[in-house]
Amino acid sequence: MGLFDIFKRKPKLVDPIFGELTYTTFKDGLKNFYDGEVMFHSQKAGIGVDADERGPTNEQHAFYKKVEEQYPLLVKNTIIPFLEKELEGWRNSDKITDFDNEFEIDGISLPRISNKPVQWSICYFSKKIDHYITIEFIDFNPQPNPVIDG
Repeated sequence: MGLFDIFKRKPKLVDPIFGELTYTTFKDGLKNFYDGEVMFHSQKAGIGVDADERGPTNEQHAFYKKVEEQYPLLVKNTIIPFLEKELEGWRNSDKITDFDNEFEIDGISLPRISNKPVQWSICYFSKKIDHYITIEFIDFNPQPNPVIDG
């Protein structure tokens, strides 16, 4: 990428699931991705989808829909207990009493999906600790040591 390449318009795509996406390319085509914003459970969230110039795949659409469908139970049964454990010492209390008011979704990142398991991530902004928290998942299992960045 040359110095003046930063001024080039990036290609756009209107995806049936993710809406308007902007395409970012690299010399290593495996790093190319689309990004945009989606409405995810009544919150505006960033979406990043690793893909080639053809755009997000049917597998990525299906996985995203599965995340959307399972999200309420994922939050209740997995994300809240995980964050209570992982954020111990960061918060004044151990219990998350109102998840939707304490955490805002910042973004969801989907990889190329060629096989199982799917490694993806979701990022939240925690109002209580004033930091971003990225949880890496393998399928629907959160991985230890979320990234906390302020």
